[in-house]
Amino acid sequence: MNKPFITEEEFLELGRTEIDTPKALAEALHTLRPQMTLTEEGAGKLYRNIQLSLFATRL
Repeated sequence: MNKPFITEEEFLELGRTEIDTPKALAEALHTLRPQMTLTEEGAGKLYRNIQLSLFATRL
């Protein structure tokens, strides 16, 4: 690892970056199970289902 730490400026830039949550979810699942891939549509549906289940537990 050439640069194990980030600067304050880089940290602040990361905070302003918009995160595509369904895409991040698809990448995380692929990391955990390399043989599994989600399409963009499938990742969006999975993310929505997770949101709905979390919302339902709050009711």
